[in-house]
Amino acid sequence: MSSRQDTLGLQVGTNSTTTERDVTAGAPSRSGTVRRVLVAASLVLVAWVAWRAWPEITAAFDVMRTIRPSVLLFALLLEVGAVACLAQVYRRTLNAVGTSVGYAQGLQVSMGAFTLSRVLPGGGAAGAIWAARRLRGFGVPWAKAGTGVVIEGLLAMATLGAIVTAGAIGALFRGHVTARSVVAACVIAAVFAALGWATAALVRSASARGALFAFIERMVPRAQDRVVGWRAALDELALTMPPSRLMLPVVGWSAVNWGLDIAALWVVFAGLGLHMELGVLILGFGVANLVTALPHTPGGLGLVEAGMTGTYVALGIDTSVALAAVLAYRLISFWIPVLLGVPQYLRPPVGAGTGGVT
Repeated sequence: MSSRQDTLGLQVGTNSTTTERDVTAGAPSRSGTVRRVLVAASLVLVAWVAWRAWPEITAAFDVMRTIRPSVLLFALLLEVGAVACLAQVYRRTLNAVGTSVGYAQGLQVSMGAFTLSRVLPGGGAAGAIWAARRLRGFGVPWAKAGTGVVIEGLLAMATLGAIVTAGAIGALFRGHVTARSVVAACVIAAVFAALGWATAALVRSASARGALFAFIERMVPRAQDRVVGWRAALDELALTMPPSRLMLPVVGWSAVNWGLDIAALWVVFAGLGLHMELGVLILGFGVANLVTALPHTPGGLGLVEAGMTGTYVALGIDTSVALAAVLAYRLISFWIPVLLGVPQYLRPPVGAGTGGVT
């Protein structure tokens, strides 16, 4: 469970009202049309897959009834731990950029952003912008709030990519997966690592930013006014980027967060009588979560279930068992956290104005 996968590549927040308005206004109408078409196509694909797989879905619900409530409760407790760690990820990120918030504030930011990103199509950017604004309400300067949100997303996805690669290679050595599966997983992880590296390099290099914005202005002359705001936002982000050594605690808490999430999924499979090999479990979990960093349906709804189930089936797991485990896991890692995050999103900032107090 995480909002971190949705902040990849976000360029957010400055002390400029114009920039904030530009960010929230979204892309030009052409991009909006493309997004709507992509969302519609994704929903059609999900509906088609569900229709074709309806016998397997009904069988999966029959299998789900065999899971003992105590098993689901234990998995839910692991997800509670993951939620608690996610708040720490945000706090340690802010520490890296030279500011701080209290734990209750970090929890409100992480849960509110998670919920918002899951209820809107492609809502990751909206969730990240909301997180930056809420941090601003706690007294965190715009530049540091925006930098913190960007770093949190980048490092979380990089951490997951490393976990997926390690798990895939380990499973290959133990003979549980094919070399083709490992290559596919590593390629996906490498793509996201490259995106993260490119974003970090863009923030750190003034010449790279200048070249990028010059290219945008040449290709889309109408976007010149927006480019001014984007350039100012990135310039301010560059001033607050911390050295690499200060980001290690963020990576550590992200790894614990992902680890608890993976453990919850393992427990669900175990409750169905299947003790999954760790590398295979990580491979299916990681590939689906990496792919959901791309904007499509809200929170990857439907596509995550299909992608994760399909991966496990391809790795030799019975279809009804794989789908039952994924549906139960999504209940405790997606739906319950979304509902719990609604009050955090709606409530006013707790301890507003106390940014800097841990």
